[in-house]
Amino acid sequence: MNVRRNSESDMLPRLIWVFLGFSIFIGLIVYQMYKWQIVFHERYRTAAENLTSAQETIVSQRGIIYSSDGTVLSIDEPVWFLYFSIGSSSYDKKTFIEQKDTVLKIISDTLGFSYEELSANIEKNPNYYPIKHFIDDSTKRAIEEQNLFGIHFEKEYRRIYPNGKLAANVLGFVKKNDYGEDEGQYGVTQFYWGALSGTKGYSLSERDILGNIILEADYDPIRPRDGKDIVLTIDSTVQRIVEDELKQGVVETGSKGGVAIVMDPKTGEIIAMASYPTYDPNKYWEVKDTGVYRNRAVSDAYEYGSVNKPLTISMALELGKIDENYICYDNYGYIEVYDYKLYTWNKRPDGALTPAGVLQKSNNVCAAQIGMLLTPEEYYNYLVKFGIGTKSGIGLGDEVSGLYPNHTEWTKLDVATASYGQMITATPIEIISAISAIANDGKRMQPYIVEKIVGPDETLIVEPRVVSTPISKETADSVSQMMSTVVTEGDARYYLNEFPEYKIAGKTGTAQIARIDAPGYQEGKTNVTFVGFAPYDNPQFIMLVKLEEPTTSTFSADTVVPVWANIFRAIKDEVVDL
Repeated sequence: MNVRRNSESDMLPRLIWVFLGFSIFIGLIVYQMYKWQIVFHERYRTAAENLTSAQETIVSQRGIIYSSDGTVLSIDEPVWFLYFSIGSSSYDKKTFIEQKDTVLKIISDTLGFSYEELSANIEKNPNYYPIKHFIDDSTKRAIEEQNLFGIHFEKEYRRIYPNGKLAANVLGFVKKNDYGEDEGQYGVTQFYWGALSGTKGYSLSERDILGNIILEADYDPIRPRDGKDIVLTIDSTVQRIVEDELKQGVVETGSKGGVAIVMDPKTGEIIAMASYPTYDPNKYWEVKDTGVYRNRAVSDAYEYGSVNKPLTISMALELGKIDENYICYDNYGYIEVYDYKLYTWNKRPDGALTPAGVLQKSNNVCAAQIGMLLTPEEYYNYLVKFGIGTKSGIGLGDEVSGLYPNHTEWTKLDVATASYGQMITATPIEIISAISAIANDGKRMQPYIVEKIVGPDETLIVEPRVVSTPISKETADSVSQMMSTVVTEGDARYYLNEFPEYKIAGKTGTAQIARIDAPGYQEGKTNVTFVGFAPYDNPQFIMLVKLEEPTTSTFSADTVVPVWANIFRAIKDEVVDL
């Protein structure tokens, strides 16, 4: 009996310890579950999702850019993005370590990479590393056939330009920004990037430990929305001719650069727009001077000289300050305003001149006298109506506006110099838009370069629109006829007299270039411009050509006028129907 009681008394403490141990064990489990499910719930949930979820970006296809005649100017080409990616699981890490040498050697050999550099980059980024964009189909197949662990492809699109340099400064290009995302640069591509690029899609699905997607009933990706197509007003045939002739003109005159714009004055539609030097947007990264990216037609404001004289005469006629028979006297070859002498281009007097004679002789003295018949406020307000100093709104990403002070800061001297195109600056698109009001019965149309935007659900067609009517039809007709005498009786006749049946009207402009480091102008350097339209009594086209700092001559009649004539000779049958 005593032996049995002792055994029972010995068992009781043991059972208590077992119970306590079990209770502690259960408590630890409960505590750990509490930590996992309550305290660190969000951390472990995120980690689990990272291991088992597969999020994929579905790229959208960008819209195509066409010329008005259907030529494809810019389009996406499907290519592939190659990247390295493995999960955080021990299985992924172990498998990749076993195959690392083989994987990296095949990739480096196929793509021409340095094995050591690729290995070092992946060691720094053990879960994800972008290897190369724009892999073609054949290279992708060659790599996929090797069944390399951790190597993945994602479809993307590369922007290509089938016609190379054609309209490059109008189109712009696509490059990656600081965040690795595609972004439109310059021209139509920048301005209409939102419409062109569309919207990316996304998919979120479950995957197994090997990374294979597990399709479920509720698998519902967000579909991408492709970009919209854009049809330009540009005629590809005229554009190519204008580009070729402009390049030749820049080279032959030893100019730093040039720009040419061909427009329909009755609608504002841009038929051609060329800048030189230019570039190939397929290889934009090879450009050493990024200044060639800009479209000089909309991004370069300059003092444009005597091209402003038709505007000055239009203002004075419209306000009744002068009439067609008004006589201005230039007896000395200069005029004094305050303590300044303003000279004619050759410092010689031209005598008695009508408004038409002022344009034929491009006389600064009489232009200043006529301009000073207006108050600063009147002159300023007319510049605004003509669109000088205001962005045209043509729809190009790199457009700027010309500059000049508010009329409250003007003096009589400012009005005088503005009258013949100094003191004020404008871009070529502003200038051609202003002169087009003279060609179009006094109505200035909105310049536009996009004809329509075509989406899957709707098509937006751009309609011609009057933006201002600075002068009456009577004034416009009168000044147009005066401008025709510049071609028949002025210096321009030496290059344009072979086209009498086209009844061309125009105006030259030779402008000194302001110094940057000090007041005044640079010696022996000019910008030269010629704007002409035809026929002057019912214009079907207007064209501006500008050359920057020609070296063969500093005068417009000897440089830019023959270039204008050469372009017109090549495109006349395309832009004028006699």
